[in-house]
Amino acid sequence: TKNDCGLCDFKWLPVFIRSVNDPPQWNVPTTPVVCTEDVSFNFGGSVSLADVDSGNNDMLVTISVDRGFLSTPFVPNEVLVINATGESDRSITLIGRLVFINLALYNLEYVPPRNWNSMKVGQPDIVHLYVNDLGHSSHTNFIVNGSAYSIDSKQNLSASADISVLVVQGVNHAPYVRLPGAHYNYYPCESKDGQLSEYQQIHPSSVRYQCQEIIYTELYSIDEDTASLIDGIAIGDVDEKERIFSFNLFKLTVKTSRGKVKFLNTLQHGVRVLSGNALGDVSVVMIGTLSDLNNVLEEVIYTPPLHYYGPDYLSVRISDQIHGSLGKSSNETLPIFVHNIPSAPIMNADVSSTFYVLEDERLPIAGVNITDPDFLEIIETSPTFSEDNNNNNDNMYPFNKSFDSWNKEYFRAQQSGLLRVHVHVKHGRIMFASISAVTFSNVPNATVETKRLSSFPNADATFEQRNVFLGTVVVGNEDVSFSGSPRQLWWKDVILEGRLGDLNRALSLLTYWPDNNWNSGTTLSAVDGTVLDDSNYNRRMRPNYSEGHLDEISLSVESIQVPSLPTSVAIVRVQVAPCNDAPVLVVKEGAIYDPLRLTGDLLSAKIINMNVQYTHEDSSLLMHPIVVRDVDVNDDSTFITVTMTSTNGTIILDWVNPSVTQSMSAKNGSRGWLLLEGTGSYDSRIVFYAPIHVANSILAEVVFVPEQNYFGKGAHLAVSVSDLGNIGLGGPLSDTLIFPIVVLPVNDAPIIRIPPLSDPLLIVDQGGILHVDGATALPGREGLLAEELANPITTTNAFQTGFELWTFSEPEGYSVSNKKNPYGPGQLDWLARRVADIKPGVGASNPRYFTAFKGDMYFQADDGLHGAELWQEREGPQAVQLLDLLPGSGSSSPAWLTVWRDHLYFAANGIDTSWMVPPQHRDLCGSFRGSGFDSRVRFAVADDTVWQPKRRYDCPAGFHWASTSEGFSIFTSDWDSHSVTRNRMWHAEAGAENLQRHGLEKYTQVFQWEKSTSLEMRHEQQVYDQQCGWTDLFWGSKQRTHFRFSDSASTGAFKHAGKPDSFRPDVESQVLMKNGLPMLDHFAGIVCVANTASEDGLLGNELWRSDGSVEGTHRIEDVYAGSQSSNPAYLTGFGSFLFFAATSSVEGRELWRTSGDFADAEIVPFEDNVQGIFPGGESADPQQLTLAGDFLFFAATNPYRGRELFFVHYQHGLTESVGNPAIVGYIDIVSGTESSHPSEMASSGGQLPLLFQANNKLSGSELWLTVDGFSASMVADICEGPGSSSPRHITYFRRRFFFQADDCQHGVELWVSDTSSSGTYLLKDIRMGLPDSGPSFFTPMQSKLGSHRESFLYFSATDGTYNYPLRSLEGAGGSQLWVTDGTAEGTVRAFDRSDNDLYFDRDSLQATYPAQFGTLGDYLYVPANFGPYSQVFPAGGFHANSSSSSYAVKQAVVISDVDTPLGGNVSVTLSVTQGLLLLRNSYSLGLNSPPSLHFLVAESREIDQMMLVNALTSLGHTADSVTDGQSAYEAVLTRSGFPPSNVDSGFREVGARQYDCVLMAQQFLGGTESWDGLQATRLIRRWEADSNSSSRMAIVMMGKLRDLVGDSAEAVAAGADLFLPQPFTDYPIVDPAATSASPDIEDEQLRARAEQQAAYQQLMLEVNGFLFKQSLGLAVSTNGQPGFEELQALLAAYFPSSSLASSSLVAPSLTLQGNLSAINGALQGLFFLASNASSGDAYLNISVSDSPGLCVLPPKWPVTLSRGLPAGSPGVYPVVPFTFVGSNGHSYAERNSSDFSEAADRLCDASPPQFTQAAIQLFVVAVNQPPTIVGGLANSSLLFSADISYSITPPLQVADFDHFASSSTTPVDQQPPISVRVSVALGRLSFPLQAGLSLPQGRGFLDRVTSLLGPIARVNTALAAMQYQCRVADGCLQGLQDQLTVTVDDLGFSGRGGPLSASKLLQINIA
Repeated sequence: TKNDCGLCDFKWLPVFIRSVNDPPQWNVPTTPVVCTEDVSFNFGGSVSLADVDSGNNDMLVTISVDRGFLSTPFVPNEVLVINATGESDRSITLIGRLVFINLALYNLEYVPPRNWNSMKVGQPDIVHLYVNDLGHSSHTNFIVNGSAYSIDSKQNLSASADISVLVVQGVNHAPYVRLPGAHYNYYPCESKDGQLSEYQQIHPSSVRYQCQEIIYTELYSIDEDTASLIDGIAIGDVDEKERIFSFNLFKLTVKTSRGKVKFLNTLQHGVRVLSGNALGDVSVVMIGTLSDLNNVLEEVIYTPPLHYYGPDYLSVRISDQIHGSLGKSSNETLPIFVHNIPSAPIMNADVSSTFYVLEDERLPIAGVNITDPDFLEIIETSPTFSEDNNNNNDNMYPFNKSFDSWNKEYFRAQQSGLLRVHVHVKHGRIMFASISAVTFSNVPNATVETKRLSSFPNADATFEQRNVFLGTVVVGNEDVSFSGSPRQLWWKDVILEGRLGDLNRALSLLTYWPDNNWNSGTTLSAVDGTVLDDSNYNRRMRPNYSEGHLDEISLSVESIQVPSLPTSVAIVRVQVAPCNDAPVLVVKEGAIYDPLRLTGDLLSAKIINMNVQYTHEDSSLLMHPIVVRDVDVNDDSTFITVTMTSTNGTIILDWVNPSVTQSMSAKNGSRGWLLLEGTGSYDSRIVFYAPIHVANSILAEVVFVPEQNYFGKGAHLAVSVSDLGNIGLGGPLSDTLIFPIVVLPVNDAPIIRIPPLSDPLLIVDQGGILHVDGATALPGREGLLAEELANPITTTNAFQTGFELWTFSEPEGYSVSNKKNPYGPGQLDWLARRVADIKPGVGASNPRYFTAFKGDMYFQADDGLHGAELWQEREGPQAVQLLDLLPGSGSSSPAWLTVWRDHLYFAANGIDTSWMVPPQHRDLCGSFRGSGFDSRVRFAVADDTVWQPKRRYDCPAGFHWASTSEGFSIFTSDWDSHSVTRNRMWHAEAGAENLQRHGLEKYTQVFQWEKSTSLEMRHEQQVYDQQCGWTDLFWGSKQRTHFRFSDSASTGAFKHAGKPDSFRPDVESQVLMKNGLPMLDHFAGIVCVANTASEDGLLGNELWRSDGSVEGTHRIEDVYAGSQSSNPAYLTGFGSFLFFAATSSVEGRELWRTSGDFADAEIVPFEDNVQGIFPGGESADPQQLTLAGDFLFFAATNPYRGRELFFVHYQHGLTESVGNPAIVGYIDIVSGTESSHPSEMASSGGQLPLLFQANNKLSGSELWLTVDGFSASMVADICEGPGSSSPRHITYFRRRFFFQADDCQHGVELWVSDTSSSGTYLLKDIRMGLPDSGPSFFTPMQSKLGSHRESFLYFSATDGTYNYPLRSLEGAGGSQLWVTDGTAEGTVRAFDRSDNDLYFDRDSLQATYPAQFGTLGDYLYVPANFGPYSQVFPAGGFHANSSSSSYAVKQAVVISDVDTPLGGNVSVTLSVTQGLLLLRNSYSLGLNSPPSLHFLVAESREIDQMMLVNALTSLGHTADSVTDGQSAYEAVLTRSGFPPSNVDSGFREVGARQYDCVLMAQQFLGGTESWDGLQATRLIRRWEADSNSSSRMAIVMMGKLRDLVGDSAEAVAAGADLFLPQPFTDYPIVDPAATSASPDIEDEQLRARAEQQAAYQQLMLEVNGFLFKQSLGLAVSTNGQPGFEELQALLAAYFPSSSLASSSLVAPSLTLQGNLSAINGALQGLFFLASNASSGDAYLNISVSDSPGLCVLPPKWPVTLSRGLPAGSPGVYPVVPFTFVGSNGHSYAERNSSDFSEAADRLCDASPPQFTQAAIQLFVVAVNQPPTIVGGLANSSLLFSADISYSITPPLQVADFDHFASSSTTPVDQQPPISVRVSVALGRLSFPLQAGLSLPQGRGFLDRVTSLLGPIARVNTALAAMQYQCRVADGCLQGLQDQLTVTVDDLGFSGRGGPLSASKLLQINIA
């Protein structure tokens, strides 16, 4: 520089550097870029542009790619994009400055083509880059030494570069399958691999509906036994498209369910078969390229199984997993249906073995069944799904690929024809398992059956004894084989016809019973000669005795539909062994013996009946002494059991007897007695245990006490003795005697039951009709006790049921037009209710835990026989028991039924033998062979030959699964293969070898058998090899060797099926064990040992699972190991697990979960503690598990937080994983150890928020909610302050919550909440005031009615009807069922009833959570008992068989009398203070549909015949007519279906309706040749007798009154039911040919005809009344009955469409005489007719008198006093004498029993008749009656002249019943007015003026229109004086016609109905 030099000079020289444009440069990767298939690649700044000259100038850049796509995610606004979008472009052009272009290139992305990689074509994709700097057109200006210079540099330069992109294989796409008849899902859709569609690029999306996936596949049809080529199956893979080399191999799996597939050209196309036979197999697996596999699939042949028809499928699975674990697969299913070709049925039975049974015992024979290749065996399986593995074989598509379900039931009915089965037994009888739905084709007629039954030697034998006594009977000279009437159970020779399933159900378990005292004639003994007893007698094992005479059961089956098919026959052989005897009850007094039959010990004649003993009502009776005799008992140390049961009374044992005491040492040397049931005093059942001499001392003094107020012959005392099986074969044996007792009455007054006074009055409108009802009758039970009938509230339960299953639904066929449900949708139909009386009688089945599963309703119920078990309500409807998990009377108590993952889970205590071989496939030992070495041991065979060590296998009832230690203690023989002579442990039966069971001896091996010196070459049987039908070690084509012990999983021990019974168990060596566990294959079953007295073999109440079938029901968990119960509860599916509460031995009661597999349940840990929420032995007791979104809430107890709201929560969906664990948390409402006690939880339709009840210790128990699941707040303090509203039954419905709560002001009522405080309010105060309505069990159910099919909420509540005390929730009749639509107005009773509905089974409903009714479709299931207050038999009927059930009906009055038997007569008089009574005999018909009777009129006189027919027709009847007696006889026979051969007339209507009555003239015109009525009647009665007609036709004989007497007697003697005199018809007849007739004669003829017509109508009323009384079966008399015309007018006013005269009696007073049943039945049809004259209070008065029968004895009976009656008792009583059977084979006992029965009906006392009176208050509401107008000539015109005034003749008058009734006692001026308007068209009207009458219209003089207003009397006076004048001046001319119109309006004076009017029109002709 200048300062750096000493001497120097400086000068600045300007240098001009001219700019030169430099080319741009690309900075790109120098090596190929590697990109993954279907994954975009971001260059991330590795591509950029450099240009030193760019400055601020624009540049042009073009980027393109050969195959893929390019994207520039970020392009600055300063850059212009040309011909591109910047996303997924093949070429992109950019213009802009360098800096911005580099910004755009920074995130340049390469997107490879879809499903493409470089491996397919062998070369990479190329990205081409080009840049042009556009010459940088710029000018540079600068100044040098003050001078300005400018440089211009313009030159276009460019640069290019290429980038190689190597796309490596990435996403492996699943191959696909195409099927014939498949329908696919097209756009819009979602790709399998993440694309939005098939045509757009990769973006993440949910895989829900996949593109080109099969939606459904059409059914592929194939004929039975026909191979079919299936064309159209193809496979593909997008990864193979465009592939040039390196083709991949694929694995193809084709399989079927039943048939086989065949491939013809696998070798030809180079396909390798991995498994299966390509020429025919159920499953074939192949490997090949896609092309080769598709060539193979072109010729797929499907062959169905032999004789099979029905559904099948062809599954095609293609997999590229041959590449490794990253491969994928697809599976599709082609549904196939095989159509039927007929084949012959086959009868299957065990014909190779002989069955054994003891004499007189019954033998169950299983294994008999029919196989029919044509019968479709329906097997329900899980739906078939298509799979996409995605490296997970369990990941399935979310939609079903199975074909539409086909109508199996209809197909079965169409394809399976009826079969005929013939069963014949030589020396025995057979009972079938079921005779439901089968028919009997050889049932004998009544005559043959009567002869057969009467041949039994004892007349008092039971029906069953008669039924089985003989198998054939001689009819004429032929033997007719038959089996008795269809009601019998036992059959010797029978032909059944039915469907295969019904027949197999009948044959599934045959019970064989040898003929009485028949046996095979052999002695049952062992080889050593000792007689076998029960301990060593095995019915299934064949004892070693000779065959003797074997009984044969012949079974054959043939097809009815195809008779040409052959018949299949099977013979089952039975050997019957002798048996022992029973104890005998002996009575020395009053016994009736049968010498033809002896007692079992053969010491005396058998007692067949007991004489009747008598006592007075409410008086005790000392019974005849009873003695027990037992020949097997020879000392006092043997005990017996005595059972005494009384009917209609109780028993007292004489406690005075000093030897009778409950001390077991009451007498020196004896052991006293012990009461097992009862107290010994006033018991209906007593059971005691005593030595025989003590029992005899007790039985000598037995007292019978009849029930209070009971009388009659229905009392019995039954005494039964059992020897407890002390000695001999057969077990405990017994004898029974029944002592009939007649209790003589003490006459009481009859009882009248009327509607309760608390009921509303019976109200009827004036002129209306009222069915009088309200009293409850139990048909057939009229003789109830007085205290039962005095108060209707205490009446016994209706239907005689306890709590049973009721079903309700809406009415069928509802529409707005037909008004069948006027309340609209949601209202239930009370008349259509149904009840399933599962436990008949008064016992309760208590149905509970209702759960809908697979279209049926499942629940727990107890039928009284099998305990509480799992029941199913199927279509039909019919409630059936699904299975008996705990056989016998014990209860498995299935509870907490929950549906999860297509299975039904529940908790139960039962025996799980579902693992055993199914019954139809079991071996000859029932797959439960008994050990020949130890009788306690059985070997149970498993169906599956793969052992599941975690599973608990149950033995059948009475046995338990033996442990290894038990096995070694039982099986004791050593096995040493190296020595010939071995130690052999022998085993002796109990009682042998001085009671020693084991010993040691030497034996020598002979081959595989042993030779024992003491057993004389007897070879020991092996465990199962070659036993029971096994072939070597095979059964069912499966090898079975290992019988496991309960702890074999740890010990490795097993019992080998091929080794002798006695050998010690084997233990698997370590060589055979896998991973330290025993081998699982060749599993044969388990070893079972009989239980001891202290063992039951049960595992307690544990978790079970069912698929809805018996065989698919298993126990899956034994949480509390051993016999203790874990009691699982609150089962709830959440995510991948089923959560539940359970109890274990260590952890107490905690929250558990299971995946549904066997033995995989685990405790849900809390805060890393595996012992649960409450660690240690204490219990968290989780309850009320409730789902809400991602939360599972429940109440639980923790030692540090008290009882609070806990939850299980997933943060990322409901699938648990390492990154998404289940979190257990809590909401601590009351901090610390205090508890808020949360309960009654309800979610919002499965989502948050959750509402529940909790107590924060400040506001009491109130309504709370949680919105987020982590915190909670109170919704509202309903009961303000510290009090509790206790909200319960919280239910989400229509976006709100409904519940019961008590606000401390209105009681427990119905509340609603929208989760806000202001939105929480009382919806409806159902029971006004403080008492509770108690709304409970809220249950939503969708309506089937209406256009929107909305849901309604049903619940129980009470409005207080009949409730006492006031706060009780049930009154007389229970409570009520209510329904709401969510509004107060829409909250109403569910039924249109005023009484209470039902007693709800609240305990059963509260047992589950949430406590709700059951719903299935539109049916509501309710456990309830019908209340006794208001009872009507349900029109829907029972849907479970219940022979013990009775029903109740409503009627006007119920008459009861404890003294009058049902057949006895009473007299009832009914009268009303005003109005009339109407009694109908066809109450079951509608009021507007009375019955019409069909008459035959036999009358030769034309006029009489016409009169009779007209009179009958006017009563609504129909009639045929004949003119002589012979024609009447022929008409009757023809109508009955038996026309005489010579009849050819209109009466030949074979099968037409029979005549209800014949009106027979006594005499006919035509001389003596024709039959008269007497002869015709005799012949009709003779024909009825000869043809065994079941009904007697009514014949009424008529005759003209004659001078001779005796007409009536002759008619009755000939067979007529009634004789009536005929009216005369001798009025004058006018000659029609006469030119003129006198008007007087014509009037006389008309008058006479009218009189005769009225006389015949009155005659027919008498006939009608006679038939009515005859139909009632009563003597009915009337007082004041209206005449015909009056009655017709009266009934026509009520029923204008028809007449009721044919079925009714009408009178103000009726008297009925007859038995109680008939009278009470008639009173069901009592109506009250409120005549127009009646109004206000009316009373129905009832008077009843009884009629005690006469105490008369037949002369042959001796007169004596019965034992037990005090001397001097009034009356005498029949006593049947001691007698034996007479020589004619009939006993006197039979005849005398009939005589006594006849006399017993007349039992009475000597008291006079008793009277009772009552009254029912009625009220008649006044109804306004319309006025009428009379006068003027009807149907004619008036002829008047012009200008002349005329009066109307007869005068016009107004009549009004209402005004007339009030005017009779009211002065005229105070009478109400009426309005009359009179008008004419041409003429003029004039009225005289009078006081008290006003003219609102007109002047009263020459008016055309005049209105009159005034009292009816004055109006009529004015009308009578009215003058009409037609003036010429007004244009009145001759020939014109005028009209006079009169209209009257009563102004609505009286009653309801408003003003009524009437009009009349008169025609006036001007002369």
